[in-house]
Amino acid sequence: MKNSLFFHYTSIETLALILESRQIKFSRLDRVNDLTEAETKDFGNMGHLYYVSCWTNQKNESIPFWNMYTNRMKGIRLELPFPILMEYQDNNIIENSTYTNKNGESFLLSYDGFNRVLYSKSDDNYLQNLYVNQDDLSKLYEFNPNIGLIKKGVWKFESEWRYKIKVFNLKREFDKESGHHVSRPYTSSLSSGKLPNELYFKINSSAFNKMKIRLGPRTTLAEKLIVEALISKFNTNAIIEISELDKVVR
Repeated sequence: MKNSLFFHYTSIETLALILESRQIKFSRLDRVNDLTEAETKDFGNMGHLYYVSCWTNQKNESIPFWNMYTNRMKGIRLELPFPILMEYQDNNIIENSTYTNKNGESFLLSYDGFNRVLYSKSDDNYLQNLYVNQDDLSKLYEFNPNIGLIKKGVWKFESEWRYKIKVFNLKREFDKESGHHVSRPYTSSLSSGKLPNELYFKINSSAFNKMKIRLGPRTTLAEKLIVEALISKFNTNAIIEISELDKVVR
């Protein structure tokens, strides 16, 4: 997948923050536009335990994307090659796996990779259990890796790929049956109020230098000048492109 291209539609204001910080925002799964994908069979809505950054591999411009993710088609489409984010070791984008909130409470972050989203053919089949039992002998329970990666079929047009991170406490317990201490996910204390709405991770320097920015089809001259000024200040290697829909939509 190296050097494969991925695209993200957003506002010019968000582009300014991306360029200045060289970071990409991960949104909490219970705050994305699909209201159902954070639901689980066994624990209800657990979206606050997951953070995602959403991309598409759809190279042709999308009118629905422009309408849904930009301000009246006046935003931009960001193009970056994979790997999009900086990797520290073993293809892991997390430099420090511990997150501490403003109250001093610490949680573990676990990187689930960059994955293609699957789309369910039936609305009854997309729900997943939160936990899976990986090993009956050790009683080691883990989060279901499919959470956050299966959506209803109505979203198939997005052809989505996403980075995913989960957050949890690990509780060490002695298992009498196996005679060993085991680690089990512990989520009862992880209420949504204890976790931030977003997390931020650094863009890969090579990808940053190969950035392309396509202007929305309704972008004004003034907005184009703003994007050019941002590029001049924060990323002179970036290429600005005019929308292929420039003469198509009013």
